[in-house]
Amino acid sequence: MKVNATLYRLLSNRPLVHIGFWLGYLLFFSLLRAGDAAMFGKYLLYELISLPVKMAAVYLTLTWFIPRQLLRMRYEQFFFSIVFTVIAGGLLFRAVIFYLVYPLQYEEVILHGVSFWDGYKIAQNALEINMLMVFTGSLKIMKHWYEREQHTRALEREKLEAELKFLKAQIHPHFLFNTLNNLYALTLKKSDHAPEVVLKLSGLVNYMLYYTRAEQVPLSKEIESIHNYIALEKIRYGTGLDISFDIAGAVAGAHIAPMLLLPFVENSFKHGVSDEIQDKWITLNLRVEGQKLRFQIENSKSPRLHTPAEKDYTGGIGLKNVRRRLELLYPKRHELRIIEEEHSYLVILNLELADS
Repeated sequence: MKVNATLYRLLSNRPLVHIGFWLGYLLFFSLLRAGDAAMFGKYLLYELISLPVKMAAVYLTLTWFIPRQLLRMRYEQFFFSIVFTVIAGGLLFRAVIFYLVYPLQYEEVILHGVSFWDGYKIAQNALEINMLMVFTGSLKIMKHWYEREQHTRALEREKLEAELKFLKAQIHPHFLFNTLNNLYALTLKKSDHAPEVVLKLSGLVNYMLYYTRAEQVPLSKEIESIHNYIALEKIRYGTGLDISFDIAGAVAGAHIAPMLLLPFVENSFKHGVSDEIQDKWITLNLRVEGQKLRFQIENSKSPRLHTPAEKDYTGGIGLKNVRRRLELLYPKRHELRIIEEEHSYLVILNLELADS
């Protein structure tokens, strides 16, 4: 970790990176041209004297042509700027070699008859500058694309987090409103179960206030909240409701996004125990196998089809909310099916859990 941190700090130091690049360039090409140690000094001097011309072409490309022309889609300006710089750079490179390097390294008699306007040499110098501009420019463009991609991903993460926070903030008051309505109904009847309702409700509130802040909670906590909610509804409906909840598999150690299963349970009570239904029933099954979770809930349905309540079964706030959360939190890792049968509604959720 310390090595990675040190490397990151070094790479983040732009002047140090640039100095390191040019030193590496000088050493590499001096050794490449020299071929042996005896000629190294000669070619190091050659590279040092010609370096300012190369640096001017490179930094002109990096600081002006790419950011102000290429990235702003001024392609014609960029093309002509590059062509002009390569030609001018080739001529300047030739001038430096001809007027500074040659007199230092060769006797005057050898230079007699050598022309400045040697087309092959000028083209060779221009190509060398062009290759250096292409290499450093490619690095600049890749860095720009990488930073833009990182910025886009950061914005997407922020948007996702904001939407998830909004969804959580939306579902909590919605859920509490429905539960408090139940408590209100019991207090009107002066039911002896009111204290028990308050106790179960406090457990649910504790779960929503403290556990749902996390991205993942133990599956056992989500199941506990379902048990508390079922207990509240049992108090309300008494023996007029037949309900079962079967759990199988390795629940311990499994984790899930908070308040993901509970809205399905609430929705089943909302639509499966109306006064129009004579035999009210709800069955819940939860199974965990490895990293796979299967949650199935089925409830009785009103004999009167297409009532406003029935139409709202799949379109209420709770299910719209949980559908969106599934899309955001478990993309390509979930399957949700809501099946309308003759006498019931069936919800099947298959979920690929995150590693614990």
